[in-house]
Amino acid sequence: MKRSELQATLHKENIQEDIKLFKSTLSRFANHTELTSEMLHYLVKRINVNKDGVPTIIFNFSFMND
Repeated sequence: MKRSELQATLHKENIQEDIKLFKSTLSRFANHTELTSEMLHYLVKRINVNKDGVPTIIFNFSFMND
């Protein structure tokens, strides 16, 4: 197997692991019908509002790098 093929395989495996972790993390909140402050603080890094009042939500994915 070539080096580039090995790197591609490792990258794919890392992505698959990240997806599993993301699903597992989101499953913590799956049975809720309302957004709680815990969910908001865990999933959202910050919310920017431009001068026209349009919000941009910056999600927190740092839990995937723990």
